[in-house]
Amino acid sequence: MIPSILKISFLKFVNLCKNLSKLDKLNDQESEGKILGLTKLKLTPYTKIAVPFLLGRSIRGLSFNKNLKKDLFGNFIHEIIKGRDEDMIIESLFSHLKNEKNSNAAISVGLKNNHNLAKYPAWALVMPWETITIEKKFNIYRKQFINSRSKHNVNVKKNKNLNDEDIFYSYEYAKSQYIQTKKLLENIKKEGFKPLRYDDSPKIFVLINNNEWRWCMSGEGNHRAYISSLLGNEAFECVIESIVDKKKISNFYNVKSGLYSYSEANFIFDSYFSGGESLRGIV
Repeated sequence: MIPSILKISFLKFVNLCKNLSKLDKLNDQESEGKILGLTKLKLTPYTKIAVPFLLGRSIRGLSFNKNLKKDLFGNFIHEIIKGRDEDMIIESLFSHLKNEKNSNAAISVGLKNNHNLAKYPAWALVMPWETITIEKKFNIYRKQFINSRSKHNVNVKKNKNLNDEDIFYSYEYAKSQYIQTKKLLENIKKEGFKPLRYDDSPKIFVLINNNEWRWCMSGEGNHRAYISSLLGNEAFECVIESIVDKKKISNFYNVKSGLYSYSEANFIFDSYFSGGESLRGIV
C-alpha cells in the first residue's frame, strides 16, 4: 500500500510541475500530429494529457474519426448509445464471438505465417511493444477475465472445468459487456466524465514516427474511449503508459523475445499509425 501511495503522490507532483510549466496542453500543430520542440515533454509517460480523437486509434488499431465502423466492438457500443434493442445487440455480439472462436493470435493480427503466434488463441494476443510475453498472458488472462466479467454478469461461471472457448466466446460474456457499457453510459450521461484517478484511468500508448505522432488505447479504459468518441467529444483525458518509437522497433519487448520479426512489428506499427485496419479480435 505504501509504495502505491508514494507512487501516486509522486505522479501528482510531476503532473503539477507539468501544469505549472504549461506542458499539459497541446497546441494546434501538436493536435494535428506534429512533434515540435516541447512535444515529447508534454507526452511524458505516466502523466495526464488530453489527446485529440483525430489522432486516436482504438485498441484494435482503427482510427476513431475515420474507421470506427470497421471496429466490431465499436459498433456494439454504438448500437447501445443509439438505444437499439438489448437482445438484438447482445445476440449480434455473440454471433461475432462465435465467428472468432476458431481463430488464433496470428490470424487476428494479420500474420498467418507467424507460427509462434499461431500456437495461441486470439484472446492471448500481445502487441510487439507490450511488456508481457504471450505465454504469461495465456497463463494469467483467464482468471483476470473471469474476475472482470463476473462483476457485470454473475452467470459468467467460475467453473475451472469449462474450456477457455466456453468462457471467452459465450453468450454470458456478450451480456456482461452490454451490462457494463449500459451502466457506464448512464453514469456518464448523468455525471459526465469524472476526473481521473491514477489507479483507475484510461491508458494509452503514444506512437512516434519521425516528426509525427499518434496514440492508441492500451488494455485500460477502452469502454470510456469508445463512448467518449461516439458521443462526439473531440479529446480524451488519459494517462500515457509508454512511448512507442518506430526507430526502436528492434528493441520492442516482443521483438527481442522473438515473437515478432522486425518486419512483422514494422507492419503492425504502420497499420496502427495509419488506423485503417483491425488487428485484434473482440475479446
